[in-house]
Amino acid sequence: MTSWPEWTDPQFLDANGVGGMNAAEGVVSGSVASAGSGAWAAPGLLAPESMTVAFSGLVGAIGLPPPWGLVASSGAVVRAHGTQTGTDTTSYSVDFTPLVPVSGSITAYLAATIAQIQQDPFPITGPPQGDPAYNPNFVPTVGYATNQYSVALAAASGGIDNVGTFELLRTTLTAGQVAITSYDLAYQSRATPRSAQAAADLASGGMLSVAQLQQMLVPAAPGLTSTLPPAAAAAGLFARGFNTTGGAWTIAASGTDRIQAQGTALASIGVAASGSFSLWCDGFGWWQMTVPATRHKAIYQINGGVQQVSIDNGAFTATNATIIPPPPNGRASVRGWGAGGGAGGCNLDGISGPGGGGGYFEVELTGLTGNTAVSVGAGGAGGSATGPTDGSAGGNTTVGGITAFGGAGGGAESGAGEGAPGTGGVVSGAVAFARSGLSGSFGYNPGSIYIAGLGGGSFGCGMNAPLVGNVASIGSAGQMPGQGATGSIIAAGGSAGADGTVIAEWET
Repeated sequence: MTSWPEWTDPQFLDANGVGGMNAAEGVVSGSVASAGSGAWAAPGLLAPESMTVAFSGLVGAIGLPPPWGLVASSGAVVRAHGTQTGTDTTSYSVDFTPLVPVSGSITAYLAATIAQIQQDPFPITGPPQGDPAYNPNFVPTVGYATNQYSVALAAASGGIDNVGTFELLRTTLTAGQVAITSYDLAYQSRATPRSAQAAADLASGGMLSVAQLQQMLVPAAPGLTSTLPPAAAAAGLFARGFNTTGGAWTIAASGTDRIQAQGTALASIGVAASGSFSLWCDGFGWWQMTVPATRHKAIYQINGGVQQVSIDNGAFTATNATIIPPPPNGRASVRGWGAGGGAGGCNLDGISGPGGGGGYFEVELTGLTGNTAVSVGAGGAGGSATGPTDGSAGGNTTVGGITAFGGAGGGAESGAGEGAPGTGGVVSGAVAFARSGLSGSFGYNPGSIYIAGLGGGSFGCGMNAPLVGNVASIGSAGQMPGQGATGSIIAAGGSAGADGTVIAEWET
């Protein structure tokens, strides 16, 4: 094995003895642990999906078995060996209890840093009896032949730069919390390689060779299926490709090998027209996706009475009211607003009741394997001045089994009094964050001027504009998502509440 000139014996990584590289990684060490070659352009994590996490209360049991690794800013690849001199372990215990705030909430991180421990113990017995240096009072001890790089884990409230301190997971801690039941792995930073490669034009599909993987793969025709070589034969190599055709290109794993795509094991991935892929083979049957994630956004609204969707700022098009979970991660962050209630109508000298605001929720949907139904509520209609009639409730906005109810419609008023304001909508279902809509406010009639009640607001959208006057006037319709309509004065119908909205975001 080549010994890089800047390494001295005590500085070998993954040492299995004095001056030796840990052979437990097999061919992977020879291809990946290349600190001297400068193969890595940016530090980060290798095979983060192999990490295991289990919490008991606020204490996490963390496992970092191979092929998990950390690429330091120097380019050195460091494995987990624990932090105690003389022992070698990939198991860690991290206590988040000291970070629980006295009030409010904080974001806490599981942070990894590079540590150094001593390994390969040997006894130090002292000079034997008869030697001029013999000392009968010498107490035998233990020395260590190797300084070994390892990884230290700790709970942290900040200082994560993914250069010297690396994020493995994050969670939210609130005052009085006694257990961690959920955490987020989405912010892990992978190591990024660099290499100059020529293009390899693929005239047909089939099994790729190891030699082809060392080039940029480019299909010559759409619809090809290219199969990666067995992981055991391609350990430590990268497969990269760019689809220059106008059709799909399928990249399949060989046999029982699998492609790790943001925590999901796949037999194959699809590369869309003008799309690209980058995979790293860990030698243990896994190809790890290494390309940065692309963020997408879909906005579901009511447009001209028809529910429509805009994806990534594209034009509104008719939709079948579903979120299509983006492969490969099957996860979407969703925000939803119920619709605002309409204001009631009034005649004579009264003030009609304003509409209530719609409820609001935020949720992270995971494990999506099919379409998830989305229904956006339409704003409640205003009441009529004839009668007069009450305003209608705003429609409910539903994503899967989660519903943000629309605000109630405002009451009608046929005398010199005021109709009752509509109440705000609530939220049902298991969500990370929910807020009920605000109820509309009461108006005021001091005698010479009429002040109509404000339409209720939804989260992030304030109360609707006021209406002040002494002639028949219709209140303002809801403008922001989930906003209720302002009440009307004297002899006028009511305005409509604002429609609801759903915003879904995901990564591919």
